[in-house]
Amino acid sequence: MVNILQSSLRESQHTLIHQLADCIEAHWQHYLPLSPYSIPEDLGYVEGSLEGEKILIENRCYQTPQFRKLHLELAQVGHRLDILHCVMFPRSNYDLPIFGADLVGGKGGIS
Repeated sequence: MVNILQSSLRESQHTLIHQLADCIEAHWQHYLPLSPYSIPEDLGYVEGSLEGEKILIENRCYQTPQFRKLHLELAQVGHRLDILHCVMFPRSNYDLPIFGADLVGGKGGIS
């Protein structure tokens, strides 16, 4: 089992994105035997700028016997955009589709 750390980025994101990220990881941890999926150390948490605005990106990746990769990415662009990106890649011996979802939150709501 993998201990899932809470993110400081998540705390500053749109409430619905924060809640969905918590829910996804809680369900993964409850229903799947998670183990770490190795990603380059410098891609776990990234700070930079995009068109003059600060951008923060946090990636979490896991694997299970059923899924070769579970990827949850949270990003924040300045104070105007919050992003949740989630992809679940099943192992080829399971007849499952690839699942992917992106949510983008701003002052006008979530899309």
